[in-house]
Amino acid sequence: MTLDVPTIENSGVAWPEGWRRVPLWALFERVKDVGHPGEEMLSVYRDYGVVKKASRDDNMNKTAENRNIYQLVDDRWLVVNRMKAWQGSVGVSEYRGIVSGHYICFRPRHKEHPRFLNYLLRSQPYVLEYQRISRGVRPNQMEVDNDELRSISIRLPPLEEQRRIANFLDGETRKIDAILLKKIELLSLLDERIDGRILEYIGASRIVDYSDSANPVLPIRRLLSKVVRPAVPGSEVITAFRDGQVATRSSRRVDGYTLPSSAEVQGQYVEAGDVVVHGLDGFAGAIGMSEAAGNCSPVYHVCVPRKGGNSLFLGRLLRVLAVSGYLGLFAFSTRERAVDFRNWDLFGRIPVPDVPLLLQEEIGEWIRFVRPLRILTERSNALAEERRQALITAAVTGQIDVTTAGGVV
Repeated sequence: MTLDVPTIENSGVAWPEGWRRVPLWALFERVKDVGHPGEEMLSVYRDYGVVKKASRDDNMNKTAENRNIYQLVDDRWLVVNRMKAWQGSVGVSEYRGIVSGHYICFRPRHKEHPRFLNYLLRSQPYVLEYQRISRGVRPNQMEVDNDELRSISIRLPPLEEQRRIANFLDGETRKIDAILLKKIELLSLLDERIDGRILEYIGASRIVDYSDSANPVLPIRRLLSKVVRPAVPGSEVITAFRDGQVATRSSRRVDGYTLPSSAEVQGQYVEAGDVVVHGLDGFAGAIGMSEAAGNCSPVYHVCVPRKGGNSLFLGRLLRVLAVSGYLGLFAFSTRERAVDFRNWDLFGRIPVPDVPLLLQEEIGEWIRFVRPLRILTERSNALAEERRQALITAAVTGQIDVTTAGGVV
């Protein structure tokens, strides 16, 4: 199937007179150059374009042992993630390195401004164009075809105008990114204080300290009871995200998540306040207290605290133990990207610190305090991202005069 979206030519964009129209193939030629295992790994991100893989800590895709299968790209090359182009995972690289063999890579054959092209090809009209030409059995499982991609229409102002637009956007987006970063850093500091307090207790427990005076430990099943409730028709989908939030999928961006092909109700029911553990992605931090009620995958462990335990604290404790690598030591089997903990009998036997209820409540209140700040920050950042994308689209389509808009670098 394809998505019913307008083409670049009938998208309603009022392109300025005098801007040239050329097909993508006139600017780039496809090249697949493999066999360069010593080059630096690069990735394509929806929000950032082409980046050095080592610069990100949220990429769980492991580099294959045989690096000869990766493709070489260089400065000014166009790199397209064929499976996620419709989400905006496209970029003009500023680096030399190697990328996934499944990407589509194009060597430049033009003298246009590379930063302008990077903004243009990642702007909203072009993301919609990638959606239009992508094909697949479901909207969130589509691939872009090279023959369709190379024929899309590229609109180009004179070279000097390209340079002015790129400089303007560099300056304006840098300001927006700085604001976003400050908010994220503040939340990170608050989270570090919470995790630091938990790690202090873990370090003083018999997991680390084998002395008689060490804090006691108990198997997880003595702190949490696993429950299995039938899924409820019409309920929202609950997802455990790797940043520790367990929430409705509709409250987060849903790109990249596979929706079931069957209309029948599947999975199990989660109540707000349950501790939820992803049986495969828990090792990467997909553990926490659910913020809402709904249906989740059967691969999750849905649990309620025993002994009056605090759900916020226990979810955070398990997450800290997961991302620190401790829980993975008890895995029955591992895959390239996941530790398999779908077996509750195995998972429930893992020893963890038995933290006093008063301390659980104290740290739980810290977590409860930070959560509204996180929600407000996420909403604010989402609005800033929308403004960023709208500004880019307006500039690269000639809807604003960057020489009078301010912020020209």
